[in-house]
Amino acid sequence: MLTNDEKFRIIYSGSDKKRRGVGFIRRGLTTAAVPLYQTVSDRIVCMRIKAKPVDLVVTQVYVPTNDASQTETEEFYSNLKMW
Repeated sequence: MLTNDEKFRIIYSGSDKKRRGVGFIRRGLTTAAVPLYQTVSDRIVCMRIKAKPVDLVVTQVYVPTNDASQTETEEFYSNLKMW
C-alpha cells in the first residue's frame, strides 16, 4: 500500500485528440526535487530536477515521423531549439 508521500503524479503535455503527447511520471517524494516543469507543446515537455553538484533539465520529446508534413517537422525543431 502506498502512503500519501509515495503517490504518483503525471506531468503531461498533449493534444485533446489523444494521438500524441509526452510526459513524466514521478513519485510524491520528489516534490521538492522537481520545482519546475514546462510544457512546450504536445511533443515537448521539460522538467528541472534539483541535484548535486548541479541541477538537471530533462527533456522528453516525441519527434515527428516521416509521415508528418514538412511544416510540422520544422515547427517541432524550431520549438526544440528554444530549449
